[in-house]
Amino acid sequence: MFTFIPMAGINKFQISEDEKSIKWRFDIQEVKLNFNNRIFQAVLLENKQQILVITDINESGRDNLFFYAADGSLFARPELLNAPEKIIGAYAIWYLEHQEEQTLILLPEHRRDYDIKCLFNMNTLKCSDFSITR
Repeated sequence: MFTFIPMAGINKFQISEDEKSIKWRFDIQEVKLNFNNRIFQAVLLENKQQILVITDINESGRDNLFFYAADGSLFARPELLNAPEKIIGAYAIWYLEHQEEQTLILLPEHRRDYDIKCLFNMNTLKCSDFSITR
């Protein structure tokens, strides 16, 4: 006879009303991350059991894209390099579950009439295929 033991995973993922903290349950513990400023975006990556957070550039600077492990530890903070012009950070990700490449929106340093989009590889954590978007 076999006993089924469910795998621990991230559940009850929430963004606070003021958008300055996120929390979730992992195994039997509650994990909470607090930020000084409103976060731009937070996404549960169910297939990777990670949390992706884009923070305010005033809080964390240009490399404001973070990946957190299920236990709340920092998994990765990729450098946003090789853009065709100077950027001040990431603004949003158009996230689609189970896609290796995602569209990442970057804020250019000098121009405010458009943004820059690129493909962001979720495995290598690198940007490619940059273009302008409005």
